[in-house]
Amino acid sequence: MNRHRINSVVSGVVGTVFIWVAVLMVRSIGGATAPMFNFALLIGFLATVGLWLSWAVMAFQQSGAEQWHEKAKRSPAEDDARLSRMLLQMLDEDERRTLKHRLRDDLRADGQAISLDELVARGEQAGRDS
Repeated sequence: MNRHRINSVVSGVVGTVFIWVAVLMVRSIGGATAPMFNFALLIGFLATVGLWLSWAVMAFQQSGAEQWHEKAKRSPAEDDARLSRMLLQMLDEDERRTLKHRLRDDLRADGQAISLDELVARGEQAGRDS
């Protein structure tokens, strides 16, 4: 990512150099007093400002996309699983049994192919592994 930013800065500098070389060429061809030189100075300035503003906007958008990508990398499922384990530990045996029956009824109503017992066994196995 950093290499991309360096490349974009270098291309901006090269673009700026070309703009001002063109302005100097207008001066050498037309002279310093020609109205064309004033016009070339104005166009050179506006082109330079536009070039660097577009670079800044692109860099800002890219950093926003990188931040979003970093946030997307962090899986909320891991946090949810940890929170679920903690909440289940807080329940007593009767409350857990009631929750299991309620979840089993919900899964039957949904028509899921996997049984709640399998899910519980997987969760317990994952808890032992970590």
